[in-house]
This record gives sequence, C-alpha cells and structure tokens, in this order.
Amino acid sequence: MTKHDLKELAVIGAELGAAKAENEKLRAEVEALRVALLGIASVNPAERGIEWAKSYASDGLKGAGSELYARWLETFKEAEALRKDADRRAALSQQAESEELDYSYHSHEFAKAQPEPTDTFTAVEMATAAAQGFRDGQAAVEQAAAQDEQQPYMWVRVENDYIEDYTQDANLAEIWLTEDWPVTMPLYAAPIAQTALQLEQSRPANKLRALAEIWDQNADEADEFGNAQAAEALRLAAFE
Repeated sequence: MTKHDLKELAVIGAELGAAKAENEKLRAEVEALRVALLGIASVNPAERGIEWAKSYASDGLKGAGSELYARWLETFKEAEALRKDADRRAALSQQAESEELDYSYHSHEFAKAQPEPTDTFTAVEMATAAAQGFRDGQAAVEQAAAQDEQQPYMWVRVENDYIEDYTQDANLAEIWLTEDWPVTMPLYAAPIAQTALQLEQSRPANKLRALAEIWDQNADEADEFGNAQAAEALRLAAFE
C-alpha cells in the first residue's frame, strides 16, 4: 500500500467520523423531540394542574394546543428525514471504505503473486557499467590511427581549365550509393594523392572554397562548357 492510498483512507475515515458524529447529534435531537411529543400526548389535563385543564377546555386555548402539537409533529418529521439522510450517507461512506480496503487488499495480493524480476541491478552497478562504457569508447578513439591522407574528390584538367567528368561521375555515384540505388557503371577510383591538396571531407565549406578558387583563377578564359561544368560541381558539392 502506497502513501497515496494511506492518505485516501485517512480522508475517508475523517468523512466517516464526521458523518457518524452528525448522525449521533441528530439521533439525540430526534429522541428529545420524541420524548416531548409523547409527554404532550400522554399527560392528562388533570395531571397538568387545574389551571391547565381549564385553559385546555376553552376553545381558544384548545386551538392553540392543536397548533402547537402540529408544529411539534412537523419538526419531528423533519428530524426523522434528517436522521434517515445521515444514516444513508454513513452507509455510503462505510461501503466506499469497504470497497477501497477490498481493492487495496486484492492489489496487494496481486503484487505479491507476481514473480520477482531476475535481472535486477543496483544503482552502483548501473553507474559502474556506464563509466566503463565511457572509458572503453574513449580508449578506442585515442588508439585509432591518425588519418593524414584523403582521397581526392575532384579532378581538374589544367590546360583546358574545366572540371573533368570524373568529378561529376564520382559525386553522382556517391549520391546513388547513399540512397542505396543500383550502380551499373564502374566507379572511378583514384589513388591517394600524396602531394595533392588535402581537404577534410567532413567540412563542406572547404570544398566550396576550393571550387570557388578554381572558378576564379581563369574565369575570363573559361568557355561556356567549362562554366556549366563548374556550376554543376558546385551544386553537387553543396549537397554532400
């Protein structure tokens, strides 16, 4: 049973106690009215004294006595209705408390019947595993060989000053492989250039900068075909 269940039971108990107290109070008032009514109905005029008998015998006071009795009877009926309402609310509170206790009992029994998990780990074990994984990953990165050579991503024919078709073919093939499309033509594979310009492929800005420099070197002498080839290469490099 959780703390929330205990708080709910405490609230139900408080409501039940208040209902019982109100019920007892109403019962006392009803009993007092009942005794008073029985006293008025049972006592003879002779026992009330001579003066009361004379007053009761007169027409005026006789009507007043009947009105008083009617008022007492109406009050008794109202008190009886209040008592029944209090009894009904007390019964509802007891029923709700009984249902709540029964639900809590069955929930507790159901929880006890469930098997204990076999793969339980403490907080220390989980923290230790996380720390070990972090150390393993850090060690793997530190032990990796430094990459000082990269494969060129562009071929330029200097004498004609335009980008070779190899560059476009390689870029298109890379896009096709990324999208997992079938490649039916052979891929151009260039050897690693030892003295070529080494640019990090993980930095597209450097690629665009290099392409822009090639574009600006001899822009005035480039023909229309060369301009189209360079523009296409820039577009492909922007999407890498």
